[in-house]
Amino acid sequence: MRVPALVWAVVVLTGATPTPQPNAVVLRGATLVDVGGFGSSAHDIEDAVVVMRGGTIEAVGPAAQVALPRGARVIDVSGAYVVPGLHDVFATVNNQAQANAFLYMGVTSIVGLDEPGGRRGPLFMKASPGPRVYPLEVVTGFDESQLLEPPRTMAEMMTKARRMSAPELRAEVDRLAARGVSVLLLYYSLAPDQVRTVAAYARTRGLATIGELGATTYRDAIEAGVMAFVHTSRYSLDLAPPPLREEVARAPFGPPRRLFYERLAKLTASDSGLGRHARTLASRRTALIPTMAMNYLEQPGHANPWREPVAVLLDPADIHLPANRETGEQERPADAVRDAFPPGVSTNLQMIETSTARPGRPTSRAAAPMRSGPWRGSRSTRNWRC
Repeated sequence: MRVPALVWAVVVLTGATPTPQPNAVVLRGATLVDVGGFGSSAHDIEDAVVVMRGGTIEAVGPAAQVALPRGARVIDVSGAYVVPGLHDVFATVNNQAQANAFLYMGVTSIVGLDEPGGRRGPLFMKASPGPRVYPLEVVTGFDESQLLEPPRTMAEMMTKARRMSAPELRAEVDRLAARGVSVLLLYYSLAPDQVRTVAAYARTRGLATIGELGATTYRDAIEAGVMAFVHTSRYSLDLAPPPLREEVARAPFGPPRRLFYERLAKLTASDSGLGRHARTLASRRTALIPTMAMNYLEQPGHANPWREPVAVLLDPADIHLPANRETGEQERPADAVRDAFPPGVSTNLQMIETSTARPGRPTSRAAAPMRSGPWRGSRSTRNWRC
C-alpha cells in the first residue's frame, strides 16, 4: 500500500526533535524603575525579578509572583536598580567600539543619521552586539533634482530649488519609508503647510517626526503633531523676533544663528517671553531632545570625560571635536564656527531647559555614552527588548 506523502510529512514532523531553548537568565532582587507615563509613573517594583531568554524579556514582576524557570542562571542584583533600555534619539554610531560604548551605558536603541563625509560619519548598521538603530533622514520640502549643482546653502536651496507640493511630500515620505527610514527630521526650510502634511502622513506610515525648524514656528509644529523637537538652542527660536527667525531659517549655520545665540545669552529667568514659550512647549506631549551634552565641556568645573570607565572603549580619532585626553578641555579648530556658542549661551540654555520642564510632559536629560563627541542627549523610553 502506498502511503500519501502528506502522511509521511506528518509523521516526520511530529517525530522531529524540537530545537532546544536557551537557558533563561534571571535578574533577582533589584528595584525595577517604572518609566511609564512619560516618566511620571511611580509604580516601581521592589525585590523584582526579570526573566530573559534568547534576547527577549519573558517575565517581569515582584519576586513573590514570578516563577523562576528550571535551569535558569540567577544573578543576584539586590540593592541595584533596573531600567528599560535607554534610547538615544539623536545620535550616531560609526563602528563596533561606539556600539560597545552605547551598550555599556545602557543605551539599547538609537536614532541615527547616515552622513558619510560629514561630521557624524557613516551609520554603522552591522554592530554585533550593538544598539538597535532607527535610521533618520532629513526632509527639506524642496526638490533639487533639476538643479545643475547641489545648493551650497539653505538660502540657495530655498531660492533655486522647487518647493514640493503636498502629494510630492507624501510620495517623499513613501520613498523614505521604503528605504527603511524610521524617523523624519523636519528641517528649517519646511513651511507650516508642509510640516502639517508630512507630520500627518508620517503618522499613517508609522514614522516618527523630529522638528529642527525655522520657517515654521514650534508653536505651529506642536499644533501639527510633530512628535519631538531637537536642540534647546533651536527650539528656543520662537523667542526671536520673526525677522530674525526667518533669517535663521535661511542660514541656520551662518551669521544669523550667531545673532540669535547672542540674544539667548541675554535672557533672564524672569523674561516674560520665556514663560510664554515654556507654557507652549508644555501644552502638549511633544518630547524635547535638549542635546545639552554638546555644551558639557563649556561648563565651569566639568570633569574630564576620558576619566569615565567607558572611555577605554573609544578612540578620540572617531569623535567629532573630542576633549583633550589630558586636560578634558575641548580644543576647537579655528574653522569650527558652526559648532561654537558665544559666551553665556551654554549657561542660559540650561536655564531655558529648566524653565520648560513641566510634570506630565516628556523631558530629556543630557545623558550620553560620552559627554563629548557625536552623542546627543536622549529621552528614556520603554524598551522591553534586551
